[in-house]
Amino acid sequence: MIALITLASSPFIMNPNDFKHEIESTVKELTGRTFIIDGDIELSLFPWIGFSTQKITLGNAKGFKAPYFAQIKQSQLKIRVIPFLSKKLEVSEIVIKGLVLHLAKNKHGKTNWADLEALSTEDDSATENPLSAFAIAGFSLENAIITWDDLPSNQHASLNNINLSIGQWGFEKTIPLKLSLDLANNTPELKQSVNFSTDFSVNEALDYFQLQNTQLKLKTQSPLIATDSLTVQLLGNFKFDQQKQVLSFNDIEINSGRLVFKAKGYYNLQHQNLTLSTVIKQLDLMEWSAVIGFNLPKNVNKKMLILNLATDLSFNTAQQQLRVRKFRVDNGKLNLSAKGQYNLESQNLTLSTVIKQLDLMKWSALMGFSIPKNIHKKVLTLNLATDLTFNNAQQQLQVSKFRIDNGKLNLSAKGQYDLEQQNLTLASLKIAPFNPRNVLPLFGIVLPKMANKNVLSTIALSLKLEANKNKAIINNLRLNVDKTLLKGKVNIHSFSDPTVKFDLLVNKINIDRYLPIEKKTSKTDKASNTQTKALDPIKILQTLKASGKIVIEQLKTNGVTVKGITLELDEKKAL
Repeated sequence: MIALITLASSPFIMNPNDFKHEIESTVKELTGRTFIIDGDIELSLFPWIGFSTQKITLGNAKGFKAPYFAQIKQSQLKIRVIPFLSKKLEVSEIVIKGLVLHLAKNKHGKTNWADLEALSTEDDSATENPLSAFAIAGFSLENAIITWDDLPSNQHASLNNINLSIGQWGFEKTIPLKLSLDLANNTPELKQSVNFSTDFSVNEALDYFQLQNTQLKLKTQSPLIATDSLTVQLLGNFKFDQQKQVLSFNDIEINSGRLVFKAKGYYNLQHQNLTLSTVIKQLDLMEWSAVIGFNLPKNVNKKMLILNLATDLSFNTAQQQLRVRKFRVDNGKLNLSAKGQYNLESQNLTLSTVIKQLDLMKWSALMGFSIPKNIHKKVLTLNLATDLTFNNAQQQLQVSKFRIDNGKLNLSAKGQYDLEQQNLTLASLKIAPFNPRNVLPLFGIVLPKMANKNVLSTIALSLKLEANKNKAIINNLRLNVDKTLLKGKVNIHSFSDPTVKFDLLVNKINIDRYLPIEKKTSKTDKASNTQTKALDPIKILQTLKASGKIVIEQLKTNGVTVKGITLELDEKKAL
């Protein structure tokens, strides 16, 4: 560039080659580096001041091993004479062929261009925009090479086959830009081909930029990628408004194989806030697990691993806060939606989730394990909803809502769990009233015929629970079976050698209604009855380390009604 400026100031009637030695000496004096112009400098005059050169070489800084810093095999520049005389610069296409640039950092951390930077110290901030009087028909860089050697990190990288073309320059005009190159890197080992194109525009104040019809294609080869190569293509439009401090983007599409990622949003630099909406279609987890070298179990059906995802989120860098207004994932078998927020500084997560129509029967088959055939698939289709907060710093999970139902059973709970102390507290656990006669057969459980065919038509449960790895305390226990209510509390100490303490109240119970209908029994049935007697609850209690009392307000059996019964059990005594 120094050579070109010097040539431009030379008398046009003279042969520019007569000044080659002077130009080389001037550059060396200014930079301290050798400067060599091989071949002739060709000059044209009117209506264009034209320069074309053969090989130009600028020497390297002292202490760096590359034979030179920069070299250009061929260059061409033309400036229109008349506008130039009125301080306007109109340039035809600038062509630079065979540029080779060696960049390096030595073991002391000094770069081989630091001395050149020191030459450009003039403060031109007060001058008006020099591009306002500048027009160029285009710029072309052909077959360039840039190398980078970083001795402190032992990193070597090179950009090869660099081809860059920029269309006619003009403010508020669309300027086509194309770039292609090959990257080779040693740490990590990586080879990549890059193809980029866009339609670029900028205003005269240089504070509004726009990239339209942007296309970027990357083909990557690396030992870090399990497949032979990975090809990724990006499409989109980008705008940057410096006055508003907003970078916006839309129609973003990234695709690779079966993955299609779409996005739109903006980033506010002043508030450091990113707002983003994304859609991912046909994300094949089986395919991508192979790409990153992670193998999923072979018995997993690949259909369940093809997902569609959609998100609406915002991230505030200053506050380190991620907000998710919408997160949805489905694969035809599972539909999950969520919203919430996560603070990276406090490590606090707040999350609400809904899962609709989770078919456990299908999922078990897809995951390669079987559910017993006597369980009906209706009870295995679930809906789930949760509201929770998790503080990672305190290792504490708090659930303000947990609800699961399958149309027959409805369970809800709320509470918290301390991961560090392994303490579980359920402020509420409820199973809504359900009809066992309709539900239990779906689980393959057949109820015997009883004296009253209407018994076991309603069951409901509610309780509070405190538990850790050693004990469990059940309070506010309420179990409704038809018209019978059992309530009270139960404590279980030392799970390894359980000790049970209880205090229970039964309002009323009619045992006669629950007695099985007598029938003639075969030897097999007698054996079965013998086994059933072995499950006598009284005998079970007697075998446990249990103590407490059961109060029965009213008991009816064998047609006799008895009121005010108290049964007490001491682990050291018989019932």
